[in-house]
Amino acid sequence: MQERKKGMKLIAVSIENNGEYPITLTKDNFFIQTHSHKTIRIIDSELYAQTIRQFSEVFLLAYGIAGIGVRVEQSNFGGTTTTETSVTYNPIPLGIGVGNAIFTNSSNKNQKTNLIENTIFNISILPNTTLYGLVAIDEKSYPVLVFKFIEN
Repeated sequence: MQERKKGMKLIAVSIENNGEYPITLTKDNFFIQTHSHKTIRIIDSELYAQTIRQFSEVFLLAYGIAGIGVRVEQSNFGGTTTTETSVTYNPIPLGIGVGNAIFTNSSNKNQKTNLIENTIFNISILPNTTLYGLVAIDEKSYPVLVFKFIEN
C-alpha cells in the first residue's frame, strides 16, 4: 500500500525473519532500491508527520471569512432611489472552523503517533516471525521496490 503526498510516500511493509537469529533493522543496515539499483531515501517518521500535517489555521481563516456577508437594500420612494449597504456577520461558520481546527489537530497527533508506533526500525524481529510497519520514502514515481538487509 502506498500513500503519496508532497513528493513523499508512505508504504506499508511486512518483514519476515526466516533466519535462526533475531534481527534488528536500522537505517544503516536496511535499504530500499528500485530494480535499476537506484537507492530510495528513507524519511524519518517525525519529519514525514510534520511535512504532511494538515494546517488547522486554514480552517479558522476560511470559515471565519465565510461568515462575512454584505446586504444591499434599494428602495424607491417618490422617484428617488436610495441604496443602503451593511456588513453582516454570521458566527456559525467560525464555530465550524474552530471544530474543524480541533479535529485537524487531533488527526495530526493521531497520525504522528501511528507512524511512530508502526516503525520497523530498532525493533528486534525474532526468528520465524513477521513485523508489519510503515516506512516513509522520498520517491515521486511508482517503481517496484526491492528491500535489502545487510547483516553485520
